Amino acid sequence: MIVVRLDGGLGNQMFQFAAAYALSLRLGVECKADLSAFERNIRRYELDCFAGAPDVANDRELPYRTRLQRRGMPAFLAAKVDTVLGKMAIFQERSAFVFDHRFFDLRDNSYIIGYFQTERYFSSIAAEIHKVFRFRRSSDEVNKALLDQIISTRAVSVHVRRGDYVSDPRTNQFHGTCPVEYYHTAFKWIADRVQDVRFYIFSDDPSWAEENIKPPAHSYYLSHNTGGAAYEDMRLMSNCKHHIIANSSFSWWAAWLNPSPDKIVIAPKRWLADPTVPVDDLLPANWISI
Repeated sequence: MIVVRLDGGLGNQMFQFAAAYALSLRLGVECKADLSAFERNIRRYELDCFAGAPDVANDRELPYRTRLQRRGMPAFLAAKVDTVLGKMAIFQERSAFVFDHRFFDLRDNSYIIGYFQTERYFSSIAAEIHKVFRFRRSSDEVNKALLDQIISTRAVSVHVRRGDYVSDPRTNQFHGTCPVEYYHTAFKWIADRVQDVRFYIFSDDPSWAEENIKPPAHSYYLSHNTGGAAYEDMRLMSNCKHHIIANSSFSWWAAWLNPSPDKIVIAPKRWLADPTVPVDDLLPANWISI
């Protein structure tokens, strides 16, 4: 069995599960998810919106280290106990955005920790990943009408990620936000190559987006899918013909889930505020970074 520790938002969880699922298929074993991280942070488990959501590992299927920490044992002491009694191999990725070649040397009975934000972990089974991430539930009436409209036009999804990227100083220092100039350059790049486009702007700060992000063509600002319905935005975005993504795993996945070989995906060249953090393998080769 492969057990992956899930953490972060929907996009993060998708990367983590996709990597673990690819490894489990390679080994011909089960893949389960550890949800213990959500017991102590503001995020919640979100993969249940997908048809292929993983089974949840029970307490006995977790490493001693995790089980003891859940019971209040300090991390350093739990790690020592695990060294003596543990039967699971614990794998920690080296870098979130760079493929770790050690990953596919893992064997059955492994517990993996990391973000795994590159398709190199699962590109060989892309068709299976698309099946896993089919949305479980049908859209409501409002989203169904929008989806029909998007499918019938040359729609371009535009993601403006702000939220804690702006409000939390530590998050802002690490991630930063895409400048307005990035979007204007991307709009021009698309408009010069695709006729009669419509821009659909998705943002967790819709007022700011409507005031500052001004596409040069028909545009729609969407803000109704909040809280537990955020996955509906991903469904709508993934059905657009082309994509302008933010430095966000959420819109990365919305663009990746679009199966069209003719899609244009524009991504920010500077993904993080700190340019020294390596992001070598983050973007698929056919995406355009500006």
